[in-house]
Amino acid sequence: MAETRRVSPAVPYPAPRRAAPRPRLPHPASRKTPLRPSFDATQDLRPPVREEENAPSPTVAAPPPRTQTERTVLAVLVLGLVLNALALLRNAALTRADMLLGATVLLAGISLLVLMEAYRRTRR
Repeated sequence: MAETRRVSPAVPYPAPRRAAPRPRLPHPASRKTPLRPSFDATQDLRPPVREEENAPSPTVAAPPPRTQTERTVLAVLVLGLVLNALALLRNAALTRADMLLGATVLLAGISLLVLMEAYRRTRR
């Protein structure tokens, strides 16, 4: 029996390349700054100490007077809310849908009153 020999190709195959090693990231524990601030670095929660006891107290400016249009809108809105509340509180034959609609309108009217007053006080 004859020995079999492996024949090598005329063009040798290139050796497989190894990927370059990735740079290693520093371990999180080796960071210089801590993730959570220490107790000394937290905000001081004590009430501020006044340097001057005679400091003037802040005065609240009075809201501007209502115009004729604002008074008219306010009167109509309040009148509508009173009529709505009276209709809801009377012993009338209202369906559940009528009661829910009336309560929704009442809540929207009160919210509108509050928003009008808040806007009036922030306006300068």
